[in-house]
Amino acid sequence: MSLRKKRNKTKEKEKEKVVERYAFPLIIETPKLLEVLEPKILAEGQKILSVVTRHMPSKRKDSFKRMMTTLSPMMDQIQHIVIEDRVCSGWRQSAQLVVDRRKEVTGYYVWLLDDDDECTASHLPLILERVRNLYDVDIVIVKAWMQRHGIVPVPEYWNPHDIFKFVACSIGMPCFILKNELFQRHVLDMPTADRWVDWQLFSSVQNGIKEYNYKWMFLDLLVMRQATKLFGTDEKVNRDDPEFKILYGGE
Repeated sequence: MSLRKKRNKTKEKEKEKVVERYAFPLIIETPKLLEVLEPKILAEGQKILSVVTRHMPSKRKDSFKRMMTTLSPMMDQIQHIVIEDRVCSGWRQSAQLVVDRRKEVTGYYVWLLDDDDECTASHLPLILERVRNLYDVDIVIVKAWMQRHGIVPVPEYWNPHDIFKFVACSIGMPCFILKNELFQRHVLDMPTADRWVDWQLFSSVQNGIKEYNYKWMFLDLLVMRQATKLFGTDEKVNRDDPEFKILYGGE
């Protein structure tokens, strides 16, 4: 065996070890996931994960740079789509921008990660490969660290047997990863939100579970860290401003 083949074989074994280490101990199965499926083959050129980022270039340059740094280790394994909101139009309007570009999103799974978020799991594509091969679930629930709340979903809502337990403000956008067909179907409801577009998307998915027989999985993995309390605002906003405290709460 040539030296190059030996090196490639060693790399493959190391990759398998990473998957074994992170995927199996973290997967919490639900009654819906008792059957192990045959391995699936991705379509030609398809990535296991599309990461969709809403970005306000005029207000969040530094935050965006930090976010991009955290994605760089996995960039060859994912499709990354940046949707720029140049006029900083707000929640519903930026959600419409996502809807308008939804057909560009081609990954097997889709994860929405905004420009003020940071990825904390560079091995996420490897884990999703194993999830897809073994169970081919439609919805993957994961964990995120938020400035105001700490790790979410909080234990009260972390119940692998009851995905319907989630209510508004109990789960954030980075806490769920959707199969592409679900994303394409339910992202259309995002712009109809009164305010929380992440909840509008997730509640739409919840409503579709019984109709489409979606399968879900809770994955005890921290995938995101919120670096700053932006809450849809400028990264240089004055948080001592009384109006900001009324809208978003003070310290």
